[in-house]
Amino acid sequence: SFSCSCCSASSGVVSGSPFGPSFFDLPSSPLWLWCAVAVAVTAVRGRQAAQQQLTDDRTNCKLQERRPALLRRRAQSRSRADSDTRARLNAPLVAIVLVLIVTSPAVTSMTSRAAIAQLRSTSSKRANLLSVARCTGWAKREGASMLFLPECLGFMGDSARHTLASADPPIDTLLRRDVPTEADSEVRKMLADAIEGCSREGGNCDGPAGGAAGSHRQADQPVESIIRELQFVASRAKLWISGGGVHTRTTDSEKIHNTHVIIDSDGRIRAHYHKIHLFDVSIPGKVALRESNTTDPGGELVVVDSPLGRLGLGICYDMRFPEMYVELVRRGAEVLLAPSAFTVPTGRAHWHALLRARAIEGQCYMIAAAQVGRHNERRRSYGHSVAYDPWGELLADAGGYDSPGVEACEEEGEEDSPIKAPSVIVVDIVPGRVAEVRERMPIQDHRERATFPR
Repeated sequence: SFSCSCCSASSGVVSGSPFGPSFFDLPSSPLWLWCAVAVAVTAVRGRQAAQQQLTDDRTNCKLQERRPALLRRRAQSRSRADSDTRARLNAPLVAIVLVLIVTSPAVTSMTSRAAIAQLRSTSSKRANLLSVARCTGWAKREGASMLFLPECLGFMGDSARHTLASADPPIDTLLRRDVPTEADSEVRKMLADAIEGCSREGGNCDGPAGGAAGSHRQADQPVESIIRELQFVASRAKLWISGGGVHTRTTDSEKIHNTHVIIDSDGRIRAHYHKIHLFDVSIPGKVALRESNTTDPGGELVVVDSPLGRLGLGICYDMRFPEMYVELVRRGAEVLLAPSAFTVPTGRAHWHALLRARAIEGQCYMIAAAQVGRHNERRRSYGHSVAYDPWGELLADAGGYDSPGVEACEEEGEEDSPIKAPSVIVVDIVPGRVAEVRERMPIQDHRERATFPR
């Protein structure tokens, strides 16, 4: 729901299945709930009936004790009846135990939860990292195993020179360094407090620093590396993180890479991807950006295992190239990623259509963390962090421009963001859902068999 007075959003988890609930969906399905109730009622009634029959049988046996000729046969019959009745008594109890096992946290926890952040990054690395820490705390509180962050998560400059000067060290240099785990600087103390405060208070971190982090002023010392601080945040929160886009220096040119990093819950970098398709687009009067002025393209596709399944890594403009995502699926991707800082005009035109199409044709989950609002005088982002399931159903949307009430807010001179940022939405990634959809409609097999004359 959206409110024009404060342009804030509240969001929840929406789930759906193309073929009805799968095994791991059943505990949360209304049908399964009614089945469980029916089993329980049947078990209670069966137990009562069996107890009554046992009582009646024993009463009859006592009445027959005065008949010596029938006593021996009645005893034998009573023994068999007791055995059968106990079996009938135990059967409903076994059914109840099975229901409790299937609906227990130990089983339902096999469904992994993803938290998807929406940020409004600026040129202040410390403020951006603080937003990341707050989202991490919220994700931890919601029971997520992985947090997804958008492109330009740690820095959004207002010029090419600014972006180049603020880039991280080369990724190879970062890979050789130990994981930072200690809060040994003012920045890391602030981040640690923000994680702890927001994980305890949930989404109720209203101050600029959020919860307990408000006790620390933002330190004057510079932030050497966004990725290093992400490693610290991940290790501190024991949460996997998808850092959807960080500028890293190259080793053989004066340009940078736009780098997507996957960091595990110990703070180790599990994979990194350099953006392949660069955004060189000009829409007269609306958009004029040339990413290639500052950025070298990558040359390798990347898939990596995670708590949510195998991830296929991309960044923003990559989503317009279906052949890239088709190849990621061939390499085993189950969850496709497209962290973004989409412009408002292109977002209004294509954002949802492109992401839903990639989910449907790849029969994968699609997760796209997004930037939202005004970053500086030259940049605004569309927002709408979203997740789609392998059938193309929208699971959650964090909102942004084009959301109800947003247009009115823009007319009133909204300067920063159409909705509250940072924010987090959560979705459940169901094991077996990808295989279920692909089995019933084997698009990938059909694609491999298809031939096209030239």
